[in-house]
Amino acid sequence: MKRALSIALCLPLLAFAVGCVESGPSVTGVSVSPTTLSLVEGTTGTLTASVSPSDATNKTVNWSSSNTSVATVSSGIV
Repeated sequence: MKRALSIALCLPLLAFAVGCVESGPSVTGVSVSPTTLSLVEGTTGTLTASVSPSDATNKTVNWSSSNTSVATVSSGIV
């Protein structure tokens, strides 16, 4: 029997870090879309990160899961 997996996207569940570079505009924020993702066990979903400001020098996002027994994430794919 498949069970539904609901993931509320918050920092404790999906942590991400944005690198900073000394020259150029620094990152001031990151938003993730969608803010809620419901999945059936064994399926995947995609998250998108938007970095502010849009002209930030380094907009690299590093995705990780704080509980890999519940969900893993790589390049925004849960």
